[in-house]
Amino acid sequence: MKEFILVSCFSLFVLTACSLPVVEDTADGGPPASATPQEVSELWMPKAVENCLASVRGGVRVEPARIYNPFYLRLDVDGDDKVDHAVLVRTGDGESAASNGLVVCRTGAEVSTFGAGFGGEVTLGGFEDGNFVTGDWEVVPKSLAADYIRDAKGVGLIGGKSYGDVIGFFHEGGAVYIFWTGTAFKVVEGV
Repeated sequence: MKEFILVSCFSLFVLTACSLPVVEDTADGGPPASATPQEVSELWMPKAVENCLASVRGGVRVEPARIYNPFYLRLDVDGDDKVDHAVLVRTGDGESAASNGLVVCRTGAEVSTFGAGFGGEVTLGGFEDGNFVTGDWEVVPKSLAADYIRDAKGVGLIGGKSYGDVIGFFHEGGAVYIFWTGTAFKVVEGV
């Protein structure tokens, strides 16, 4: 009886292993050359983000930057204990080249825009023409911002100036941080 159970289990294992698809291995650990990325046709986002993007003024058409994951972050940028959103977007009118930008949606406040394509709003320091192209971004909690965000000499850049969480963008040469001062957003460059 034991032999029958062992042979049955072994046979089941072999049949299962033979029915699995073959996955190619590459030297760099990435997908095989034959793999093609799937384009996202539908993108789920919170209703608050949809409403925020729809309320961008100035006739600028914005859509989520689908090439970045995540394309939005939840935070409390103004320290009012309500959920705010920061959204990476692509701007353009369909005829000109698209630009990258950032839309910050504060609960109960006007939409704030940063980067290229928004005509005169705050640009993002170290990024060429304010057209930042990094998906390497994160929320720095207010409780850590004073110690975490420094310049190349180790001097704190935020101190007690931020009312809430800070948005940090990271690139090869350093970082760009955006925070709310209580009356306006401020952009600083750090490491």
